[in-house]
Amino acid sequence: MPQECTVLRSELEVLYKAFNSKCQAVKILTNNVSNIKTDY
Repeated sequence: MPQECTVLRSELEVLYKAFNSKCQAVKILTNNVSNIKTDY
């Protein structure tokens, strides 16, 4: 495997993890918003 490929792969993994945590944060936010809406 060429050096560029391994670098690109690790960058993709970092992006993937960041994207996943962002998705989790969005899910938590939308859950909180829907909980607030049901409280009223």
